[in-house]
Amino acid sequence: MIIRALTIENFKVIREPVRVEFKPITLLFGPNSAGKSTIVQALHYAREILERNNLDVDRTVGTDESFDLGGFNNLAHKHDLNLPIKLKFELSFSPLADISDFLTGKVDNAWIEFGIKWSNFLDAPLVISCTIGLDGEHFAGIVCAEDGKRARITDINFEHHMITKSEVELDGGNVVFKDILAAMVTAVKQEFLFSKDKSKADSSIAQGPTIKLEPQLFIDQQTALPRYVRLNDEIRKEDEPETEKTISDPYEEGLSAWEMLNDFFQTYFGGLTSVLRDELRKFRYIGPIRKTPPRFFAPVRVEDESRWTSGLAAWDVLHKADESFILKTNNWLANESRLNSGYRLEVKKYKELDTSGSVWLSLTSKELLFDDEEAIEEIKRLPEKKRIFLRDETNGIEVLPQDVGIGISQVLPVIVVALHSNNGIVAIEQPELHIHPAFQVALGDLFISQVKEQDVCFLLETHSEHLLLRLMRRIRQTAEGELPPAAPELNPDDLAIHYVEQTAEGMQISMIQVDREGDFIDKWPRGFFPERFEELYR
Repeated sequence: MIIRALTIENFKVIREPVRVEFKPITLLFGPNSAGKSTIVQALHYAREILERNNLDVDRTVGTDESFDLGGFNNLAHKHDLNLPIKLKFELSFSPLADISDFLTGKVDNAWIEFGIKWSNFLDAPLVISCTIGLDGEHFAGIVCAEDGKRARITDINFEHHMITKSEVELDGGNVVFKDILAAMVTAVKQEFLFSKDKSKADSSIAQGPTIKLEPQLFIDQQTALPRYVRLNDEIRKEDEPETEKTISDPYEEGLSAWEMLNDFFQTYFGGLTSVLRDELRKFRYIGPIRKTPPRFFAPVRVEDESRWTSGLAAWDVLHKADESFILKTNNWLANESRLNSGYRLEVKKYKELDTSGSVWLSLTSKELLFDDEEAIEEIKRLPEKKRIFLRDETNGIEVLPQDVGIGISQVLPVIVVALHSNNGIVAIEQPELHIHPAFQVALGDLFISQVKEQDVCFLLETHSEHLLLRLMRRIRQTAEGELPPAAPELNPDDLAIHYVEQTAEGMQISMIQVDREGDFIDKWPRGFFPERFEELYR
């Protein structure tokens, strides 16, 4: 998983910055309407921004008609269009890239923050700022005017530890700069780099003046959202060569300083944005109420991720799945040591015959079908269809999802999405809906087993104490070496528990830590375990 944390500000019920740390299993607890769903909605909104540049969003690409964000006015905190929405993603990768010779090492973590504000000039929301950090240090930013114009790279941290030093001849003296700064001095007009005020020589810089850097690197776009970052040609020196090697040790033969700058900023702005966009494209979301498929269910021909919202995508997957996936699903649905639901999936394949056609007439005639080769070939050409049944293991009766308790139709999409997802964030609202405690604790083992096998993060909005107790139990058993046979291991570093609540100051999130013994390190602010204690002992 690449996304390690998300900080949200001025978004719906969130006013002050709220940071949510993601671990392989991330639980969101809290009272109803406290703001748990807001965190999931922020992920949908970020995806819309990066994938479709859709800032005034209602319907989102990864959800169905039941999910509607209502536009920017509905997303801004208290509908205050003067407040900028801010979304900051912390990313971890090892490595992102081995980019160039002017980097001393590989980037293994970064952050990128977007500021989105209503533009009265455009009468629409606009990404007005973007800042990035590399390896824990601020690196640079992009800002633009309210009309989207004059987009420019600003606040470059030339002291960033990843950039090596080089020596540049400037104003008759040798001044120690960084390689990227050397490229800027070589390729960009001076009025876009330096202030007019030059102080006396600094003793720390031999023979050279101290020059105050205020770079205004204008770029060819009308937003601060980094997509394809390209410096505006108007800031380029007229005598900067197109292809001649202008800097010592460039990382590509024949690369000019101008090309080096463009490649550099595209890598760290456009590149990081692309990494985050691609990660959010993997985001799957299952809503709080899953639909029961109709009796004559027909799966979609082309995969439609929006159907995960209602859970119907799970039935699409099952209709197209091979036998091994059906077996894996049944192992969780029917196995006595897992959900033990009493039902098992069965896939039946069949072909439809036209009762007025020649094949049917041949089958129902006294003549042997085996003598009718034309009829046999026609049967072979008929398209094969599938139907998913549930087998009641108690009495062997074959039933459809409509014929069993609602809990099966609610939990099956949770099982399928967990088994089918191999990376990215999978957000599930109320995975415990309509299922009894034994199912809820078994889901804990399902999530643990999958994060051990896949690079996935389960973001679970839940009220289930039973689910949490199973996770804590597995942590304790892992530490004590007392796991039952086939039970998955779980360590505290794999689990994040967030308690969400509304206070007089606005929405707050408290992270509840668990130690190696499976006990809480932090106290619960309110609810759940304290309430249970009061009911039992007071």
